[in-house]
Amino acid sequence: MTSDKTAILGGVLILAGGLALAVYANTNAEALSQAKAKTVTKYILLSEKEIAKGNHKQAEKFVIKALETDPKNKQAIAAFKKVELAAYTSVVENTKNNSADSKKANESTSRSATPEPVGQPKKPEPEEEAEEEMGCI
Repeated sequence: MTSDKTAILGGVLILAGGLALAVYANTNAEALSQAKAKTVTKYILLSEKEIAKGNHKQAEKFVIKALETDPKNKQAIAAFKKVELAAYTSVVENTKNNSADSKKANESTSRSATPEPVGQPKKPEPEEEAEEEMGCI
């Protein structure tokens, strides 16, 4: 009978140890999950600050780090989309501004001077005749 009691006690100890390990592992998993969430949040905030500054490349780097930390994080995925949209919008606005500026420059240069024909010599401008007294010979 003593061997049965020892076996039962050993089984109970193994079960208790397994439960303790499970609780420890679960606690560790929760701590790891919380740490990941804090890290992702920090990177997202940094990326938003960079977007506000107009530095889209740095914002994208921060969002990529957030996604590397937790690839399935919905906030990180949404932040990535936000950064890409902001970068795209910025490029479109710059393109519109540049084309508008070049149109204005073209209009001002076409109004100010007519271009000289290429390959043709310039016609000399007539000189005004100086009024001289011509004496009779």
